[in-house]
Amino acid sequence: MKKRKKRKNRVRKYLYLAIFIILLLILVFFLTSPKKNDLNKTGDKVGKFFSGYIIYVNNSYEILDIRQDDSVLITKVRLNDNPNHTSTLYSSFDGKMIALLVIKLNSTSEAKINDSLRYIENNILDNKYKTELLNFKEDSGLLLLNLSISNKTYPVYLTKNGRYLFLNYFLDEPVKKSKVLELDYFKMSHCPFAREFDPVLGGSIANLSSYIDLTINFIGPFYSENAGHDDMTDFDLAIKTLCAQKYYKPKLMDYVICLNKGADLWENCSKSLNFDISLLEDCHKNEGIKLYNDNLVNSKIQAIAGSPYLLVNGKSYRLNKTKEELTKYLCLAIENPPEYCSFAHK
Repeated sequence: MKKRKKRKNRVRKYLYLAIFIILLLILVFFLTSPKKNDLNKTGDKVGKFFSGYIIYVNNSYEILDIRQDDSVLITKVRLNDNPNHTSTLYSSFDGKMIALLVIKLNSTSEAKINDSLRYIENNILDNKYKTELLNFKEDSGLLLLNLSISNKTYPVYLTKNGRYLFLNYFLDEPVKKSKVLELDYFKMSHCPFAREFDPVLGGSIANLSSYIDLTINFIGPFYSENAGHDDMTDFDLAIKTLCAQKYYKPKLMDYVICLNKGADLWENCSKSLNFDISLLEDCHKNEGIKLYNDNLVNSKIQAIAGSPYLLVNGKSYRLNKTKEELTKYLCLAIENPPEYCSFAHK
């Protein structure tokens, strides 16, 4: 009888312990899971971002659907004055990271990082470049991976379960100030919208040359000798631009704006800017393809397809602004700006 009683007490003890653990897990889940109010706040932030940043108009919007999937919030938004314009955006629960483009991976939690690297190499970079993981850390409930590709570092986000990979995303934070601003300008060779923006950008940085480090990055396919006529024309113009970028960077935008009048005028453009034509010809012949493919990695790995597109110290800039507005934006981002920028503080 005593043994049976002891056994019953032991069973009861383990049962209470199991109940306690289950209740504790439920409590932890409740405390750590995003509340509906928090999700709605983030969804509202995503909606404002969609209407005022992506569409370039501060318009009213409607949240059609909002749901969570692991550590990602998925929000479907529609502009009220344009019922046909809907978009699905992905974000971290705190709204710090917002993405229009997401890559869905069939990965396991254990292999998620290696799977994401292989996906980038095989599907984004066409097996032309190797991807190395430098480090990773948790950020806003996601994994922030710092990757090294062709001697340049690229940060990408990955969900902890390895299901979603984010290459093109926006961070809800102000542009970082610096003594010299890094401008990454993405464009397609013959894009009419980029040609409209070229003089805006060129005029904005004309009096800030000592404070600006501009890099033009092209959008398009990797170079192929079997490409069609239009692609070959794009390759040719891009390579001419990249050779000028390598050897005559201070006058790069002047050259780009001149080339917009006609790529066949490149010799006249070069002479007017005192470029060495033989140097550019040699670059085009011997360095051009590698320069172009290496340059293309920037738009590929960041999944940038829209032309034109501008990053200022890694922060995306809205391109519907005037030359004066862009100049002011750049001036306010410069540490110890020149006297020329005094107008920006008025």
